[in-house]
Amino acid sequence: MDKDYKLKKSKTIRLSDSDIRNINYMVNETKVSESELLRSIIEKAIMEYRLKKALSGVVSGNLSISEGAKLSGLTYRDFYDKILENKIKMSFDEKALGKSSKKLLENTN
Repeated sequence: MDKDYKLKKSKTIRLSDSDIRNINYMVNETKVSESELLRSIIEKAIMEYRLKKALSGVVSGNLSISEGAKLSGLTYRDFYDKILENKIKMSFDEKALGKSSKKLLENTN
């Protein structure tokens, strides 16, 4: 059975000589291809950006924990752990917890 594969888009960027030396060093150290190394670095940076944006949204009250989890690409529990790791203080009202936790809040009053 033949599968149809979509070609991924490629990007061209300019790097400083120092960045190129560091990339070459990392390729030799890790024994992975340059392409794989660069892709993993970019993916990590994107994940960090999304997490930072999600945590900021929760702190500001613009996002619930579940919305932050979705934005960050993490499970609810993993995102909640990141909130704890970053010592983020927040009120646990319906908006912060998400609509599905409304019954929980009603039972605590």
